[in-house]
Amino acid sequence: MKMKELELFVTLWPSDKIFPHYEKFASDERIAGVRLNTALLYNEERRNEKPIEELFDEAVKKAHGTRVYCDIKGRQLRVCEVSDRKDKLELTVNHDINVNLPTVAIFKGGNDPARLAEIKDKRTLVFDAGPKWKVKTGESVSIRDPSLKVQGTIPEYEKEVIKKARNAVIKDFMLSFVENEEDMTELRKYTGSDGELVAKIESKDGLDFVRYEYNKDSGYNLMTARGDLFVTIKKPHQIVKATEDIVKACPNAIAASRILLSVTNEPVPSCSDFSDLEFLLKAGYTRLMLCDGLCMKPDSLDIAINIIEAYAKDRGYKLVKKFSPPKEETTLNSKPVETPVSKPIETPGWLGKIFYKK
Repeated sequence: MKMKELELFVTLWPSDKIFPHYEKFASDERIAGVRLNTALLYNEERRNEKPIEELFDEAVKKAHGTRVYCDIKGRQLRVCEVSDRKDKLELTVNHDINVNLPTVAIFKGGNDPARLAEIKDKRTLVFDAGPKWKVKTGESVSIRDPSLKVQGTIPEYEKEVIKKARNAVIKDFMLSFVENEEDMTELRKYTGSDGELVAKIESKDGLDFVRYEYNKDSGYNLMTARGDLFVTIKKPHQIVKATEDIVKACPNAIAASRILLSVTNEPVPSCSDFSDLEFLLKAGYTRLMLCDGLCMKPDSLDIAINIIEAYAKDRGYKLVKKFSPPKEETTLNSKPVETPVSKPIETPGWLGKIFYKK
């Protein structure tokens, strides 16, 4: 019986500090593409690590033919500056916004709420309660209030990022928080149309666009970006129908984030993670993407890739790299590093490797 094809994408960054394993996984023959999360360009701890042109050049070179996608953050709210005030949190974001006050804003991927009490000059947010943890530049801010209006799509500084990515021969792009056709039309003005464009659906307005306006012949694909989508939808259980609706609208949609997260902290994947994989495949997804948090840990990423490969094979799928050059043109090093039995166990993933060796 002919095996069905499954594409697996990973989130990496060409940095020796936080992703010293970039080349190993970017060039893995089972990986269909690498997502570069450009939010890392604005993180205060990693800012100016290397010139952006050098980062993009390294990303392409070290991928050895694997497709590289540049993720443009678009209208996603990001922290640009944090004030030194002692009495309350005050920060500046990257877009002008309007929203009914007071309202709740959420940090740390949905785990750290704060009450937004005031907006000054449309971009300076003042909080009178929370958050619990320190907020840093580059972090995302989620506001679930339906009255929220974010002005603009692609800021000027991101247009420069696109230009520099194109100069590095990166031609595949993702755009975060897409909510209408005009968002993708604007992206295409700067990226061109010679690569794949992916609209990341991460909000209720984005879902409405998918359900009522999106045309699968529009020349770009969708992504079910479950990291933020799960935080921004009205009620958490609605993530199930949202996930189904997106792949129905776009058969080439990518299901991303909240996949196999149990292996980031536990030696063996959870039962619910396998149920989630089965749900995604039965819903019709043939493209999956692993998130930043998992991919930052090489041992966890190693296991996750092996798990998906083994599970997919049992379900009649094979991992493919559709868009890479011929194999002889690339230098691949796809075998995960196994922990010798005689060596002390130092990583939490050792037990997972017993079950999921390559």
